[in-house]
Amino acid sequence: MPKLPWASSSASVEPDRKYLVMASFLPLKHFSTTVRFMRHVQAIRRQLRGTEGLIGYSLWAKPMSRRYWLSRCGRARRRSIDSWGPSRTPTS
Repeated sequence: MPKLPWASSSASVEPDRKYLVMASFLPLKHFSTTVRFMRHVQAIRRQLRGTEGLIGYSLWAKPMSRRYWLSRCGRARRRSIDSWGPSRTPTS
């Protein structure tokens, strides 16, 4: 799986506002969990697309190494940050 390009949301960037950038490293322990993990990735992407205050997100995957990275940026508000994706994604 190649890098998924930066997906922008409809939220506009305001120069005087604070934004939070988050990056997650999501390693898998076993190749056999890749299909299940990709279902979780699709669920995360659906959730991110509907998140209020999200500016954009991207995913970088190295499936042969079982390593995945997710980056996202949005308005720095606690309520919206909590909905930026599951806090626990199975990695085994």
